[in-house]
Amino acid sequence: MYAKVDYPKGEPTKEWEERAFAPLRDYLRKSRPDEAARILPYLMFMHNEEGQFVYKNCISRASIIFDQSGDLVTLDNEALRYEFEELRGTPVERPPVSERFIHPNVEKWIASRLTREEDSKYGEDVRTFLQELWGPIANYDFSDLRAEYPLSPQGEQPPYCLFVYPSEFEKRVGYLFVGDEIVECRCTRKQFQEYRDAEQDLMIGGWKVIPLYREAFDAELPYCVHRFIELAEWRTPNRPKRQSARRRA
Repeated sequence: MYAKVDYPKGEPTKEWEERAFAPLRDYLRKSRPDEAARILPYLMFMHNEEGQFVYKNCISRASIIFDQSGDLVTLDNEALRYEFEELRGTPVERPPVSERFIHPNVEKWIASRLTREEDSKYGEDVRTFLQELWGPIANYDFSDLRAEYPLSPQGEQPPYCLFVYPSEFEKRVGYLFVGDEIVECRCTRKQFQEYRDAEQDLMIGGWKVIPLYREAFDAELPYCVHRFIELAEWRTPNRPKRQSARRRA
């Protein structure tokens, strides 16, 4: 029997998230252990009312329901779906970065915010993002853009990803550049779980996160960026600037 879970009065905590998703996690670990880590991010906790835990897939909108004991009550078609090929755009053939025009402010930001290792690993994708998507929205003013993990005391990035966020937004929004080790499944289960924990901790902490990989630039990303601008209510005037805890190595 699982304990009754109510919505938190403040921001969700990791302890609350563990209790809210306990029936679903236990079910997936038993029935689909190899896919559980990929399925979970697509499922939302709706409520725990009348002795039922209700979860909904954020893309397919299908539901999966358990009773208070954790027994499966309802499993809609596509409730556990996690691959949505139709949402992916057609890849765009871009020339190498060295042959493209890159705004000077893009290069200046990368030089001051990313370590050499981060630039080598994520630089091409970050340049594309800043040049083609974020730059036009922000008029290539990146003064409030941070490249650090806000839940770490010193801003250290989680393994296999790079978190970037605008610090002067009213709400917490950010972009998670995902390393090839995760995208191509070239990591251990433990390493993948560390990456997933870092992403989920952000969401539990009230962050709205868009994971980024190369194909995403040509799919739903432009819409998502503009939607995030609406959610964030753009930059907040007279808000103190947050000092970055990281320095270029």
